[in-house]
Amino acid sequence: MTRSSDMKQLGEEMVLALKERLEQLKEIRDYVKQLLARFESERKEMSQQLQQMLEDYRQERVRTHETWQEVLEELRRVRESGRS
Repeated sequence: MTRSSDMKQLGEEMVLALKERLEQLKEIRDYVKQLLARFESERKEMSQQLQQMLEDYRQERVRTHETWQEVLEELRRVRESGRS
């Protein structure tokens, strides 16, 4: 082979290698975009679930507080009726 044909072949191999790497980078970029989109979706879902759990907890605490106030009021009435 002549030098020019060797250089041509080397140049073609370099171009082919570059094209393959660019395709691999595109695949990686697309995969990362999918991962990020899925992560964002899952994060939003988890955030909504957490908000709902916190609201349920808050409502349960309110009900518990109301029940405890009723118990204390009943105890106060019993105590007062025992004094009479």
